[in-house]
Amino acid sequence: MDRIDTEVLVIGGGAAGLRAAIEAAALGKEVAIVSKGKSGKSGNTALAQCNIAVSGFSEKKGDSSSSYIHDALKGGAGINQKNLLRIMAEESKGEILRLQEWGVEFLMSNNTFLLHEAPGHSYPRVIRTALLNYPPRIHGLTMTKPMMKEAKKRNVRFIDGVTVTELIREDDSIKGALGINNKDGKPLLLSSKSLIIAAGGGGRIFRHTNNSLEITGDSYALALNAGAELIDMEFVQFYPTMAIKPVRIPIVSTLLGSGAILKNVKGERFMETYSPDKKEMATRDVTSMAVFKEIVSGRGIQEAVYLDCSGVKNDVFDEKFSDVRELFKKFHIDIQKELILVSPTTHFFMGGIKVDENCQTDIQGVFACGEAVGGVHGANRISGNALTETLVMGARAGRKASEYVDSLGQYRPITSAIPFAVNSETIDRKAGKELRETMWDSVSIIRSKDSLEKAKKIIDAIKDRYKIDTDSPYSTREDNEIRNMLIVAEVIITSSLLREESRGAHFREDIQETKKDHEGNYHLRKENGIIKSSFSTIV
Repeated sequence: MDRIDTEVLVIGGGAAGLRAAIEAAALGKEVAIVSKGKSGKSGNTALAQCNIAVSGFSEKKGDSSSSYIHDALKGGAGINQKNLLRIMAEESKGEILRLQEWGVEFLMSNNTFLLHEAPGHSYPRVIRTALLNYPPRIHGLTMTKPMMKEAKKRNVRFIDGVTVTELIREDDSIKGALGINNKDGKPLLLSSKSLIIAAGGGGRIFRHTNNSLEITGDSYALALNAGAELIDMEFVQFYPTMAIKPVRIPIVSTLLGSGAILKNVKGERFMETYSPDKKEMATRDVTSMAVFKEIVSGRGIQEAVYLDCSGVKNDVFDEKFSDVRELFKKFHIDIQKELILVSPTTHFFMGGIKVDENCQTDIQGVFACGEAVGGVHGANRISGNALTETLVMGARAGRKASEYVDSLGQYRPITSAIPFAVNSETIDRKAGKELRETMWDSVSIIRSKDSLEKAKKIIDAIKDRYKIDTDSPYSTREDNEIRNMLIVAEVIITSSLLREESRGAHFREDIQETKKDHEGNYHLRKENGIIKSSFSTIV
């Protein structure tokens, strides 16, 4: 097979992978990014609205990193990994200033960052990249294009169109990864001294999602199959305001902080019922649940409710949301006057790979960052913290992976032949469709023991019916994605059954109370093909 050797291998070409690669390359390491799609232009970052929560820019009295941490802990129902959260808060400002140095432009007024109010935050501390005439659907390029330029300046190597199928371990440390070329299925050996998993989350596991096509749980499946531990996999965030007509696009949550409100088919502002104190400024778990309940109670329309932006002042639209307004104008809709249909959709995974403060997994030489990582956000992520985590932890992962390479001393690369037992059987695409339908119907916004056990039986039946081997790689990208989605579906269901309470984004219809004895985190690992679990209380 073809072979590529590097010191630091980064899996994933979104903002997390780019930030990690830039950091490692800046420290003098040979770095390669391998991506299923086009680095910088695929994955969720390209689709992001680029709202970034930052500690340190707000001049309002009382705001501080401790206030930032307090808000994130409150939103996360108290089970966030506090050490990781503290790092994110303290290092967020420095990361934004670094992006500016690389050419990323932000919405400014008199050389000062425009600060937005956003659900879950006590102060206006969310900033946004400048609009730059990019369509809202690819607004994320305002961030990734300058990062790509910086990475190329640092001589980062890009290996696009390659699906990583498994990690290579030898003597309990990482030696690289195996992949396949998406065009011809030809195997590729990626030999490395350290490895960073930054391949995003798993939104495509559900029927309804605003995630890009590449986001199929690869980070979690690769880590789990290699022996790493996952944490908090029951916590999946559903975005409450996905516009469904005339265009499918997430409506930025900062609009809700600027005067937009949600109404049901009767014209009632229903968030006053579900969250009397916060109303539309409630966290996403609360808002998504409220929207979902309005729909299933018959007070929605076309599986949606209405977003009313008439309360947003014209100068605020001009300054902060002109791109959204212009998008709807193309469809002959005045978003400031007409109601928009919005519906909940799968958005973000709070769970993921368990890491320490150095972004180190429990596999020597393997690091992780971005949405691939679990624990930072606890039971629910508050608005703007996804890209904050991506940047801060991406930089740290790149730095620590570089330090790991320095610590190796004499290094013995892979010299022996690597067995590459590719399963050439083609998985029927119906398996993926059935999986996504099942996860949305039984494991999404509202769950119960019955719905979860029903989903588990269907997932097991899919594997049996289509003869899918989740322990070995396949010869095409699509087949590996279905394999990975089945793996991740199983761990989501397992964790959801273990957490016999409702907390944050995990709502059990049969056990609606939050329990003190569940104030902690469920950990999962794979041993001899079987998922094993453990529980740790919050310190």
